Formats: sequence, C-alpha cells, structure tokens
Amino acid sequence: MPMKTTVALAVVLVSFVPATSDADEPRPPPPQPTTPGATASPAAESPTSSRFVRCSDPDAEGEVRLSTGCSGVFGIRGAVTNVRGATSGAGPGLMVSQEGEEFSQNGVVSTRGFHRLGIGGGGGGFEGALLGGVAGGVRVPFGKRHGPVVRAGLEGYLLGNDAFYASLLELPQLQLGYQYMRGTTVFEIGAKTGIVLTGRWRGGDSQARHLGGAEAGAYLAVQVPWVRVGASATRLPTDDRLQSSVDVAQGTLCFMSTPVAICADARAMRADAISASGGVSHVQAFYGGLALGLTRER
Repeated sequence: MPMKTTVALAVVLVSFVPATSDADEPRPPPPQPTTPGATASPAAESPTSSRFVRCSDPDAEGEVRLSTGCSGVFGIRGAVTNVRGATSGAGPGLMVSQEGEEFSQNGVVSTRGFHRLGIGGGGGGFEGALLGGVAGGVRVPFGKRHGPVVRAGLEGYLLGNDAFYASLLELPQLQLGYQYMRGTTVFEIGAKTGIVLTGRWRGGDSQARHLGGAEAGAYLAVQVPWVRVGASATRLPTDDRLQSSVDVAQGTLCFMSTPVAICADARAMRADAISASGGVSHVQAFYGGLALGLTRER
C-alpha cells in the first residue's frame, strides 16, 4: 500500500476516537481550609435547625417553641383523702397515673394544655382521675419573649373516690394573662372565667352540690428545665337550693431529671352542703398525692 494511502487511513481512524482533555478529567474537590490539630467531621446541626425545641436546649429559639418536651410523667401515685364536716370513710390509695402541662408559641399564636389520668383504689374504694384542658389564642408581641396572652378553650374533669367526688365541664373558658417564654422556660400569671355547663361536688356522706353558671379564678404557671409548678384558685357557681359557691384551690410541683420524675399534687375544696342528718354544714375536702415515675424528652 502506498505510503500516502496508509497515512490517510490513519488520520481517518484517529478522527473517530473521542477526544479527551484535562478539562474532561474528574477533578478532586478543592481542599478545605483546616486549622492545626483539627479533624474533618460532618457539619454540626445548628441548635435551632430543629422545628421544635427540646428540653435539653433551654435557650433555643425554634420555629415552634414548646415549654418543655419532658412535661409528661407516667408512674405510680400514692394518694390521701381527708374530709371535714361530713362523715367519710377516707383512707390512703394507690393508682397508676400520667400527667403533664405544656405551653407552645408559634409566631403570635399561643396555646396551653394540661391533663391528668389515673386509675386505682384503696381505703376510699375505687379511685380514678380524668382531667384535662386546652386553650388557644394569641400573645400580643410587647417583646420578643413576653406579652399579654388571650386564649379561649375548654376544661373538664371527673375525679375522686367514695370519700370525695368532683366533676365539671366548662365551655367556653377564657384566659387572660401575661407570659414570659424563652426556650423551655415559662412564667405566666393570669385570670380565667367561663361557663360551667354541668358538674358535681361531694365531700363524705353529704349531698352532692350541683354546679352551673359563670366561674371566676386565677392561675400561675412556672416552668424551668426539670422543674414545673402550677397553681390555681377558682370559685365555682352552683345551681341548687343552697345558692352558695364551691371554692377550689389546687397545685402541682414536679421535679424531673430524665428518666426519673417526682410529682406532688393537691386539691382543696370547701362549700356548704346538706349533711346526712339533713342540716347544713361547712364541708372541707383535701385530696392529694405523690407520684414517682418516668419522663423522657420528645
């Protein structure tokens, strides 16, 4: 084959081979600047990258701020009931219980919820608790972390034993207060009122009082990491022939260090009531307990 023909064929074959260049070669990523002694590690998440705030981040400011992710306590609760002004077969009791309270903030939207559930028995016979309330509204932004709050919601409960009994359904309920909230820390004090649609209260062997009408009360809530305090005082209207109110004071104190929690609660109620003998007496009832249980972060 002539030399010219051979060269021409070689040129044609080379033209069909894909051309490569340094620009097509995969290049390693540019080296990251490091400081002496530093080691490469994945980028750490920002404490505010989560949508929710955990109770281990007490100063975090997430999109939705919860008062505490470990407010719920599940455990064994020992209880005691004491009644004065009426005959009562009260005695100590033991029950399985679960309770908690939580506030949340999302922009100007503010919510509050609380609950207590329990079942057991003892010297006062069968014993149970079914209590809860929820309310939502707004917090006027006087500051980044504080301002007046206005909420509307409902509250109800059914609790007690053979020596003490209380029930209530209140709808609607209005809450007006002032709140400071930073991360999982909350301080709120306020007043509340609402319409009691139905309810009963009884201490010992006295006749049950019938509830109904407009109630008035005040409440306080303090939450810091691992500690929660709540208190309220309420005057409940009645709808029976005695035409006198039922006064209620209650409080909760919890110490929490994951996974263990200790919670104490107490409720005191007093009112005039018709005794078993038919006369009117002033009846006072105290119902309290101490729970040892478990808690965990959200």
